[in-house]
Amino acid sequence: MRTKQALVGTGGCGMRLGRGGFDVPISKSFILLDELPLLYWCLLSLLNAGIEKIVVTADDEAKINKSKDVVKLLPNCFAEVKFYLHPGYGTTGLPWHARAELDDMFFFECGHAITLPDHYHRMDRQKTRDNIVLSGFNSKQVFTDRRVSQNLVLSPPYLFDQDYAERLPSLKYDRYEVMNFYSKSNKLKIVKSEFPPEFDVIEEWEYNKPIYRKLIKNLRLQYHKTSV
Repeated sequence: MRTKQALVGTGGCGMRLGRGGFDVPISKSFILLDELPLLYWCLLSLLNAGIEKIVVTADDEAKINKSKDVVKLLPNCFAEVKFYLHPGYGTTGLPWHARAELDDMFFFECGHAITLPDHYHRMDRQKTRDNIVLSGFNSKQVFTDRRVSQNLVLSPPYLFDQDYAERLPSLKYDRYEVMNFYSKSNKLKIVKSEFPPEFDVIEEWEYNKPIYRKLIKNLRLQYHKTSV
């Protein structure tokens, strides 16, 4: 895979989950699944996909420190690990704020999401010098109004580059401005996934959980084979 780096956001306090009665830790990335934080499984998926470098971001020191503890659970797995404390202006602006830490091409991923390694590979094959690659998911898998069409939801992972990061201020860090610019320029690619997108409410978490559990068995097996 050509893309070797991922920018992983660990923000998201899970307000909608909390309103539904879910006991959310300081971030959705640290919700436990099979006794390990979701961030662990996210990183393991990136590792299995061939990612060699990660930049883990958070909007406060407590999340940075917990992220460091999670990374320690995967010793000597990434060639480079960086932690970036961002100013908390929203996820759309993260690539611009962290651009000095980023390679020419990089995935943007949510730390509470788990993605099939093959999906990263398919996205990587669609990346060209001047486009961006987004992930499209089945709208029937979400329980909140996040649709961009009747049948499609856009959600991380995304595949960006430095040109995109530098352009964000002119696009006002607004996802609709981003979509309009790249779609009108024919520089927008969408790779569809049958896997569920990341979750915002309890119903989505309950839908995702058994699917995640099936995947992490394979992630553990693959990691064991490659690390022996």
